[in-house]
Amino acid sequence: MTPDERLLVEAVLASDESLVADLVSRGADPNAQDPSGRTPVSLAAEIGAVGCLRVLLGASGSPNVGDVRGDSAVSYAASTGNDQCLEALLNAGGDRDKVGEGGRSALMRAVLGGHSRCVRALVEARCDVNAADDDGVTPLAAAVALDHDDAAKIIVVLLDAGADPTRADVRGVVPTQLAAAGGKVEALKLLLAGGAGVNTGSVFSTPLHDAAFMGKVKCLRVLLENGADVGARDRDGRTAADRARGGDYEACVEALVERGAANFTVLE
Repeated sequence: MTPDERLLVEAVLASDESLVADLVSRGADPNAQDPSGRTPVSLAAEIGAVGCLRVLLGASGSPNVGDVRGDSAVSYAASTGNDQCLEALLNAGGDRDKVGEGGRSALMRAVLGGHSRCVRALVEARCDVNAADDDGVTPLAAAVALDHDDAAKIIVVLLDAGADPTRADVRGVVPTQLAAAGGKVEALKLLLAGGAGVNTGSVFSTPLHDAAFMGKVKCLRVLLENGADVGARDRDGRTAADRARGGDYEACVEALVERGAANFTVLE
């Protein structure tokens, strides 16, 4: 970076629009990269300096330059929940599906941060709502596991945009299993209403097994009300009732027996 470009970074960090404009008019490159690959554009996006960002974009700043991890300004805006910056970047041609560290897209970054406005902005820009990271985790699965007040809102936005509620990660685990094991009742209801199979799980277990194993009786009852198979066996030949007994979750056992589960299972 030149001295003016280092001053440009400082001006962005200070949200000094007039100085940013002066420096780029004197030739400071808005796409100059620091040792980590960050540009003034990505810094402005990260800190929410939307005025500076617009000046930089107007001076041929690129929204798509990636840093050493591959993350662009679009990812930084999504990660930090700066929806105005994100919209400015998308309007300037920002790549809505560019992936960075861990194979995570901007949508995944927004979901992980619980930033519902950024999620909606990316969905409206027609991003790939099923783009999985390096672990096969989709934005929908990440939203299900999210402990945030806007989690349900984000799940609804993703499902309405075509997110696949049956897609498994590299372990074979589907979102309904995450919801069942995590006690995420509202998320579980949304997934089932969105087309997830009540008995669809991994090669190891079904969502009912997972709810029983973790003692999540409310989720277990939701699954039963939606037709979960109480007789289904996991990879070890155990039923959900067996799983619940193993954890000493009597409320789960009682709910399962009420639905016809056997009092014990003879393993072959």
